Amino acid sequence: MFDAFSSRSRIVIFVARFAAGERGSKAIDVEDLLIGLVREDQGTHGSMLSKFLGGGVGSGFPTPTHKQFFDPAVAASLLHNIEESVPHLEPIATSTEIPLSDELSRVFEAAEGYRTQFHHDQIEPLHLLAAVFNDESSVAVKELLKIGLTQEEVFKRLRT
Repeated sequence: MFDAFSSRSRIVIFVARFAAGERGSKAIDVEDLLIGLVREDQGTHGSMLSKFLGGGVGSGFPTPTHKQFFDPAVAASLLHNIEESVPHLEPIATSTEIPLSDELSRVFEAAEGYRTQFHHDQIEPLHLLAAVFNDESSVAVKELLKIGLTQEEVFKRLRT
């Protein structure tokens, strides 16, 4: 399923799975994906993933160089707001498989459509971010709109 995903996008998905497990979700959802997108964009995914694999390996996760999409202060605020707005239950063991929510499956389908539309070889994090906007009722979209981000702005970046 993830063959068309770039290495950066795969990191995003892995972080999203970890975020869902930390909050005890029965499915990886759009909000978890947004957490993964922001953490990967900011290069803070290594510290989160080191918890998954056991301490001491935080610097072992390479952060591909890229131009950050989110301003660091905006990213911190966005992460805080998302993490505060989603329910937290008993964490789920990292060895337990967590399925994708129906909403997240639709986001992945839309990201594939954007990859094709923009004639890109792989699904990149910005394709995923653009696709998040398709689930207008999600907390993720509401938080993105609060910071003034629109799907059109993501499309502009994809065109460059």
